[in-house]
Amino acid sequence: MSEHTAFLRLAATAIDFQLEPADSNALAQHIQGCDPCRRTAESLRTDATSLRSLPRPSPSPHIAASIARAARGEARTGRSPLVLGLGFLLAAGLLGAVIGGMAIRESLEPDDPIARPSTTPSDAAIVVPSAEPHSPEPSRGLDPRLGVEWQVVIRENDGTSATSANAVTANGSGFVAVGRTCRQDPGGDPQCWGGVQLSSDGLTWETVARQPGLEIGAYYPTSGPGADMIGVAADPAAIVAIGYAVDGAMTLDQGGVFGPAVWVSGDGRTWQRAPDGGVFERARFSDVVATETGYVIVGAVYGAESPLAGQPRGAIWTSDDGRAWRRVPDGPIFDIGGYQDTGEDPGSGGPRRVIATGGTIISVGAVCNNEGLECVTAFWSSPDGSTWDRVTLDEPNVIARDIAATADGFVAVGMAFNTGGCGVGLPCTAAVFTSPDGRTWQREQIELPVEALPAPYEGMVAPDGFSDAVVVGGRIIATADEVEPDGLAQQDVPGLGGLWWSTDGTLWNPLLGVPADLSPAYWQPIAAGPDGAVIVPAGGGDIRSRFLVSPPG
Repeated sequence: MSEHTAFLRLAATAIDFQLEPADSNALAQHIQGCDPCRRTAESLRTDATSLRSLPRPSPSPHIAASIARAARGEARTGRSPLVLGLGFLLAAGLLGAVIGGMAIRESLEPDDPIARPSTTPSDAAIVVPSAEPHSPEPSRGLDPRLGVEWQVVIRENDGTSATSANAVTANGSGFVAVGRTCRQDPGGDPQCWGGVQLSSDGLTWETVARQPGLEIGAYYPTSGPGADMIGVAADPAAIVAIGYAVDGAMTLDQGGVFGPAVWVSGDGRTWQRAPDGGVFERARFSDVVATETGYVIVGAVYGAESPLAGQPRGAIWTSDDGRAWRRVPDGPIFDIGGYQDTGEDPGSGGPRRVIATGGTIISVGAVCNNEGLECVTAFWSSPDGSTWDRVTLDEPNVIARDIAATADGFVAVGMAFNTGGCGVGLPCTAAVFTSPDGRTWQREQIELPVEALPAPYEGMVAPDGFSDAVVVGGRIIATADEVEPDGLAQQDVPGLGGLWWSTDGTLWNPLLGVPADLSPAYWQPIAAGPDGAVIVPAGGGDIRSRFLVSPPG
């Protein structure tokens, strides 16, 4: 893959999805100095706008049925099916896939109409699909070196609705996953609501019934946040989810107002929206965590008139019960630099992930210069959620993306990239930081002994970076960016480059044997739960929920 191809893929991704801060930074720097890539990126955005204005084609019943069967997993190929965004379709020239998308949409239309939810709050019951998404027997895979057996749970849609999983947490008695559930109303727009799934063991899941407290409306822009649940945290008292919703109507065209949202539940089955009183105005949420004294949300606040006007601000919100929230007073520690101009929804620095252990709360993220470039890793720490300090590292373009607590302190994982980004001659590499107390940090010199792997893994290459981490059974488990192996067909080699483990943060080994259902996949946050099980929602736009489950320890 050439350097320019890698950046054009990022530009295409930005049309449909919000980029990671490191990717936004790299893309912004590249197109700032590369006229051909900037012109191509602008052309992609123009084409995307034009395509969305076209009338929707109607595929033949035969084509529609075939695509729908494939989307439901009834006719699988060696590669896991992924639903690509419009940007990828443009970049690849696969305009015929737009017709396929219409077929999938038609396959979700029920035979009988569903009552459209009221645009005003109501206690009236909402009609919901009665069928549960089918969960086939988990596929299994064995790591030949550790003797660890992995299981993949795929929750098929039931033909009338589809549920995604964006984040997962453990709540003492099992797991809670959040995303969105959508179904097609004949002759109208898709109806979507907060998709909450519950499990006691990670293998058997149920979807929480649709209810007024989970209404999110419908808003899915070409880039930036859409109506969805994106994060979740839990303690014995409550479960708190964060995301975005349309209030007042189903869509913006109907007079709805889009903005950040927080949901709270005592048992995972009955949900309510938390009133914000304006405290979340223009918020861009990143993560949420349960602490010893309540809950903490981290993220940023964007400008009022235009996202590129002024400067974004890092932001942290706290709550004692998940219902009443307050923003930590602004100050110099929330200076995070300027916006990252990707040509679509802008990116920024700021807190990205947050953990709480004992009496310490730590968030990791980035601080950039006034142009949103040359970002460095930053750690925000607090003993109680009210008073915060910040430590920044002095190595530019080395960004930590997640943090986990270990027996000896803390470990943060991320990536190191060049000013020109990642590509041929400009390799990106995984980066790991350790700290005994969350205040003093050092970057580790890590080893990735991929050359010593057994067949058929001997062609694996090191990942471009780590994205998320958790500690289970004394091992640090990290998710990696997609790996392009040397001479290997990724769909034919299970567990290729997606997950890595370490006992000390310096020597890292790939977790092998992950069932091919998730290889390759878009890896999302991990949760350590009862008895040390690990759950990994994966799919990145797939119309099904997929979970990767490890045994205890």
